[in-house]
Amino acid sequence: MIQLSLGQFIVLLVGVALSFIALQWIVELTRRRRRSSMKSHAVILCRVCGVRYEAEIGGVCDCPVCLTPNEAATRDEI
Repeated sequence: MIQLSLGQFIVLLVGVALSFIALQWIVELTRRRRRSSMKSHAVILCRVCGVRYEAEIGGVCDCPVCLTPNEAATRDEI
């Protein structure tokens, strides 16, 4: 059996807890970055041919199939 003093045991518990908190923080940070990068593009449904495509937020974008201009969503609508 491994012999640990009370001080070593407490340091071990605090180290494990801090490692868990740091890991959760890193996971949440990557989720936020991914979510913010996904919000910079919007999926648009062409009103003429029905094709779905990705475009920049705001402005008018042409459909890649039928070249119909479609208005993309603004940042407030997302």
